[in-house]
Amino acid sequence: MAAGAVAVLGVEIASAASRLSVPLAAIVALATIAVFVAGARFRRPFGERLGFEPVAIVVIALVTLVISLVAAPNTWDSMTYHLARIDQWLARGSVAHYPTAIDRQIWQPPFGEYLMVLARALGGGGDRLVNLVQWAASLGCAAAAARIAELVGLERRGRWLAALLVLTTPTIVLQATSTQTDLIGAFWVVTTAAFVLEELIAPSSSSWLLVGGALALGIGTKGTALVFGAPWVVALAIQRPNLGRNLRGLLVAGVVVGCLNAPWMLRNVASYGSPLGDPVVHRLLRPGSAAPAALASNLVANASVHWALPGETARRAAESVLTGFNRLIGADPGVLYPYFGGLRVEPWSADEDLAGNPLLFLAALATVILASRRWGALGRPERWALVTTAGGVVLFGLTVRWQPYNGRLQMAGFVLAAPLVAAAAERLGRRSGRILAVVMVTSAVPPLLTNTIRPVLGPRFQMTPGVVPVESIFRTERLEQYFARQPAQYPAYRGVIGRVIESRCEEVAVKAGYDSWEHPLWVLSRGPGVRIRFEQVEVANATGPLAPAPAAPCALIAIDQKPDWSPGAAFTGWSVVERVGRLSLWRPGPPPS
Repeated sequence: MAAGAVAVLGVEIASAASRLSVPLAAIVALATIAVFVAGARFRRPFGERLGFEPVAIVVIALVTLVISLVAAPNTWDSMTYHLARIDQWLARGSVAHYPTAIDRQIWQPPFGEYLMVLARALGGGGDRLVNLVQWAASLGCAAAAARIAELVGLERRGRWLAALLVLTTPTIVLQATSTQTDLIGAFWVVTTAAFVLEELIAPSSSSWLLVGGALALGIGTKGTALVFGAPWVVALAIQRPNLGRNLRGLLVAGVVVGCLNAPWMLRNVASYGSPLGDPVVHRLLRPGSAAPAALASNLVANASVHWALPGETARRAAESVLTGFNRLIGADPGVLYPYFGGLRVEPWSADEDLAGNPLLFLAALATVILASRRWGALGRPERWALVTTAGGVVLFGLTVRWQPYNGRLQMAGFVLAAPLVAAAAERLGRRSGRILAVVMVTSAVPPLLTNTIRPVLGPRFQMTPGVVPVESIFRTERLEQYFARQPAQYPAYRGVIGRVIESRCEEVAVKAGYDSWEHPLWVLSRGPGVRIRFEQVEVANATGPLAPAPAAPCALIAIDQKPDWSPGAAFTGWSVVERVGRLSLWRPGPPPS
């Protein structure tokens, strides 16, 4: 937790001085690593003997490590904002707000990307190492789940099982090699939970500080960390007979959360009038109604993202159950879920944005049923872990509107569920735990080897329906891998950036849409003697007034604009030089003959 705070404060301090750069970020990265090593408790809670579970964990960790190092970061959101915001920060020397049509670069919590800034610095400025941040978070989630398993009373076999359940969960397998930030946020939530359980078992004067720090880092990484973390903090605050002490501790935790998150939240307030960013987007993310039927529908809809099993028949059956439930309670899905093509159950896939966790979902449901039948026999830490984990899952279902991508947003709930499922399996007998481990490892093989956009195996083994086949990362040029979601756009981006480099233009204006790919512009413009800066122009949202004085651009790249689009008055006399794919290149002067 201290290492995370050092990373965040280091980036913010460098930014405040407008000195955020690769060399300075490398110094912050080394300081972060030094704090982590100095404070880490290298324990051996599992024993010496290696069995199936630890061997499987090592194999999965090594395979995802190789993929993380070989594959280019190519998640859609990273092309638009996760990595593009880092490009802008390093170019500007600051994390201050700037004009962009892709304003998720601005208001989204930034702490996950701060860690990626440090990874880029350690990699010399490129993005070769950025996938390792989520990979490390996957191992951190597994270790934290094992620690919770220990706190609820599991022996070494159960702790290994808890860690294995985490690393074989499809959404985690897929994100362990990506530059999303869900795993990082989940890690801080599970760390918060572990600190709470430690305080429940053995009260300590520093527990509330640790809880506040971990939750602060989670909230600053992913907004859903507040949903999953809040029940744990509440559970700790209401413990008796130390209610007064716990309320004082709650105040301490609140101060830590506020102080660590204040800089980016204050920037949001200045731009949007809200600490969480664009109020319009947040209204879209909340349930369409507070009526009981609407909330019940949303809760079940969020669960349905984990109902898909391989095969169209299974998908249709799951969708029929979802439709029948809404009809039974009188909810209208067309009104409640007007976005993303409407409420449905997506086909089973190895797509990191759409994948669900059907096996662990079913195992978690079975765990709740078994626990309710023998509640009195459970230990106090396990009871609290069950209540708070279930509370976070329900709170998510009631406060976050369904979208087909919600499986990855629920990642913290699955990591928290893993040690509880392991505890239930262990109570059923050693054989039950071993069967569960084998089934989970088997189910992890498809997402591990046939990731839709970072596959180890080639197109012949593609298991995600309806997507463009992608060649193995070991047989594809790294630059081409960035465009796995849009392979046809690779020649367009390469050609346009090539012409800009040939003209020795260094200040390039960009006219982008809300979901345009900005990061590939920066990637393709890297090279010896090439120094190109991209600045978005004609921005019509709340970040538009942040535009600095124009730097006399010598080229304009338009992305995702209509065929008849032309730039505004600031570019009078400019003409289109090239129009290819979703891009067009404009230069001063008449069009070429």
